[in-house]
Amino acid sequence: MGQIDVFTKEYMSNNEVFADAFNYFLYDGKQIVRPEKLRELDTTEIAIPFGNRKEEAVQKFRDGPRTLHEMMSVQDPDILKYVADYRINLIEPCEIGEDDLAKLRSSLRPVLGFIKYSKDSEELNAFLSKDSELKALDVKAAKVIKVCANIDIQINEGEKVVDVCKAVQDMNEKARQEGKQEARLETLYEAVKNAMEFFHVSMEEAMKGLKVTEEDRAILMKRI
Repeated sequence: MGQIDVFTKEYMSNNEVFADAFNYFLYDGKQIVRPEKLRELDTTEIAIPFGNRKEEAVQKFRDGPRTLHEMMSVQDPDILKYVADYRINLIEPCEIGEDDLAKLRSSLRPVLGFIKYSKDSEELNAFLSKDSELKALDVKAAKVIKVCANIDIQINEGEKVVDVCKAVQDMNEKARQEGKQEARLETLYEAVKNAMEFFHVSMEEAMKGLKVTEEDRAILMKRI
């Protein structure tokens, strides 16, 4: 079981979140399913418990086939017409509109919103600036964001809540600093190469003449 499955399953074990997802899928956000009435079974799947509906709502954040027919290797319509089709309704953050996000009452709203906008920095920054819940998000929800949006935010052991907004700012600042460092090393590497060619000296001699630090020397030597 991958990290996404582990963290989303743990997150969905929260009755408030589970009920919120169920109410969104089945009742268009109306608060019909009550968290206090739920008992834990297996949160990997959210199954419709009544009626004659050929549907199943599955708690997953992924791309892929959404019907039984789409999952089959055979696509001949003359064969498929004899196979009953079943639709799988997935939680697809990228397809959830603003109005639908507003129907969610738990931390599922900022989680899905973050994942939805994570591919566009401008939209993500706009979302972060207006969603105050992200400033103190439950750590389980933050872990889902981290693995599903594939972002390297820092989550410290023992934390119960995470300031996701600050974590993203810290991550971006770290990336900027790393970018500056990489640019500096590249410039230094070019200077060393030029010195080697101009003075016909070894790399060690060129770095010594340019007063390259031991730390930078070790990094530059790996680029040879």
